[in-house]
Amino acid sequence: MIASGCIDQDSDLPQPYMLSDAQKEAFTAVDPGIFLKNPDGFTDRNILLRGKVSWISYEGGKTALIINLQTYNREPVAVYYQGRLPAEYRGTDVAVYGIAKGRNTIKNTNTGEDIVVPQIFAVQVNPSWIDEPVSSNPDLKIVAESKSLSTGETWDMGSGYTLLVNAMDDRASPRHAWISLEREGKKLDDRILMEGMTYTYQNKISFSIQSISNENLLLKNVRIAS
Repeated sequence: MIASGCIDQDSDLPQPYMLSDAQKEAFTAVDPGIFLKNPDGFTDRNILLRGKVSWISYEGGKTALIINLQTYNREPVAVYYQGRLPAEYRGTDVAVYGIAKGRNTIKNTNTGEDIVVPQIFAVQVNPSWIDEPVSSNPDLKIVAESKSLSTGETWDMGSGYTLLVNAMDDRASPRHAWISLEREGKKLDDRILMEGMTYTYQNKISFSIQSISNENLLLKNVRIAS
């Protein structure tokens, strides 16, 4: 087991958001071997790395993860994400889109040894189950062809799920909204979504962001697994 020995207190982290396909092209996939040997050479660059989450914790308003990288002896990197990621991320394969910020020290709780690893501030972390196609779940049923929500509004979606619109910005480009998903009072997900995006949660919920305007969020084709 590897755990973080120190949580970086820098609050000036990139805010989490979902990247469009065009934005993802700006994040260069890095060979893990080169990155681990020389993380300082990638400082302030947009990078994409893939691996498996071995440890996750939430402290001081951000999530800290230890990710063992694929294809390079599964060596670890420290990833920090502004906001909360669900505990279900632990053990999942992930793609991390983020900005490298040099090095950080973590502790191996089995040996007590401090290990210096590369540090990443993530703007998007995609677990494998988010990437599953919506069509792969035959139990998804439409509960609303369209649904309009305003800032601060909570919607009872059915099957125990509720959706909260925390905030939205219809002056930004692209326009985006911050939503939270809960089930029976337990928070499952926090996400910032942009116009035109399709949101999925564990292949159990799906909807598209049709528009964001005049403090109004318009969803379409809302589906929930029965």
